[in-house]
Amino acid sequence: MSKTLSAATAKKNFSESLRIAESGEVVEITRYGKPVAALVGLERLQQLQRLEAAEPETGLGALSGKFPDGDEFCEAVDQVVAERTAPRALPKLGA
Repeated sequence: MSKTLSAATAKKNFSESLRIAESGEVVEITRYGKPVAALVGLERLQQLQRLEAAEPETGLGALSGKFPDGDEFCEAVDQVVAERTAPRALPKLGA
């Protein structure tokens, strides 16, 4: 469950906001009605950090930041697509 507060309200009632986050609830902070931040307890933060560390990037996400420009990235994607769509020899069954 989460509670939504404006930045001004969160600032004015910081002790209460901190208590809410410490109890395990997420305090979503908005500015002009748009979410901009969240206040979470230390236990929740540590849980998120463990999840991030445990999940290596896979798929196209693993390629993020590995190419200096878009052309090299497109070439790598094209190569993967070509390899996966190329005709393959069928295995011989019951030889």
